[in-house]
This record gives sequence, C-alpha cells and structure tokens, in this order.
Amino acid sequence: CNWFDVEKSEIENSTKLALVIGNNKYKFIDKLKNPINDAKLMKKTFLNLGFDSIIYQENLVYDSMRNTITDYYRLQKNYEIGFIYYAGHGLQDDDGNAYLVPVDFNPSDVLEGNSISVNNISKLISNNNNVKDKNILILDACRSTYNPEDNFSIPRMKDPVNVKINFSTSYGSLALDHPDLNNSLYTKTLSNFLLIPNQNIFDVFDCTWNMVYTKSKYKQSPSSYFGQMINRMKINLNGCEWFSKITIRLL
Repeated sequence: CNWFDVEKSEIENSTKLALVIGNNKYKFIDKLKNPINDAKLMKKTFLNLGFDSIIYQENLVYDSMRNTITDYYRLQKNYEIGFIYYAGHGLQDDDGNAYLVPVDFNPSDVLEGNSISVNNISKLISNNNNVKDKNILILDACRSTYNPEDNFSIPRMKDPVNVKINFSTSYGSLALDHPDLNNSLYTKTLSNFLLIPNQNIFDVFDCTWNMVYTKSKYKQSPSSYFGQMINRMKINLNGCEWFSKITIRLL
C-alpha cells in the first residue's frame, strides 16, 4: 500500500499504528446500532492492510476516551504511520468545531471538557515533531447540535502539516447510521476502497465521497481537510499492505 506516492520500499518498511474506538451504549442520549459493527469492520480492514499494532476500544466514558487517545499519542512516537477511527455520536459547537461524544455525555453539559475536541486531537498528534509521520484523521460523523435550526459557521480547522482529517458528512449535517444495515454507508464504502490496490489517499476519499453522496441520494456529503505534508499516499501496491490515517467516525 503506497498511499503517499513514495518509494514502495519506504512504505513496506514503515511501521503502522491504528486506534479504533466504537461507542454505542450511551447513557443519556440515543443509543446507536452500527458503531461497534463499524469499529470491528475497520479493525479487520487494518489487519488486512498489515498494520503492526491496533488499539481497539468500545464504549468509553470521557476519562477513558481521553486516556486512550493520550496512550495512542505516546505510542505514536514509535511509528511512522498513524490512523485513528472513531464510531459513535458526534456534535459541533456554534463555531463549527467538532467533538467526539463519550458514552457518559449528558446533553445538559457543555461540549468543552465533557467531550473530545477534534481540533485538540489533531494538534496533539501533530506535535510528535517527526516530519516522516503520516497521520490521517477520518470522522464519519454528525456535525450538528441538538437544535437543527442553529446557523453553523464553517469550522475553523487548524490543519497541521502532517495530518489529514476526513468527515463522513459536511458541517452542520447528519451522518446516516443506517440501522437497517450492519454498517454505516460511509464506513462500509471507505473500507472497500481502502482495500483496492494502487490508489493514493486522494483517490480513496474522492471515490468514497462520490459513492456515499450518490447512494445517500445526495443527503450525505463527506468533507476533507488535508495537511500539506500528506501528498498522494498510495494504498495497496500489492493488493494490501498498510496505510496511515486517523479515522474518527461520529454519528
């Protein structure tokens, strides 16, 4: 898998780390059907892509979620490629900033300090100061507040140079969970395209966007933010070997 358009040997010799989190058993807000299935699918996908290490967690409260991401950050220093995938509820504030929602989140609480800021994750993982690191942060997520009449501003994402962020939907919008299916449309589509040989990272997300947008009957439109050091990372030169990314799946 050469998702970055570098020498094949460099990708084959790169060390790969993934963090996968699935949250669905919420205490104070609606439970979800697919996040655990989606997390398990992405774990299997990373195994098929030859990742060296995969951290897998389910149904984390706020403190456990924060600690798990901190543990990933500490381990990430020993790897050259990193991928975080989150499946569960996601929200954004009035300024368009996205948050990952732990299972103990109470809707009466403020987002800051009770849920995980995507901007903070992005800044954290970009601070390892290893320019060879290639990180991709993907968020299959709702990006709305509880009031659908709110006017959302375009999120002010601070793009670290070595981090790629991908949301499963556009700002202020919902990500479809598809409770009638075993997986969300976005995660199932993403998994399929990651395993196709000889694609770069732009190809993967462009193809994923096109299929999700079409199959959702134009209701769900994924969006991306690329750091400047994420070039055209190719995936699967030999069918499947690896990848680097941070996926956060929010619903």
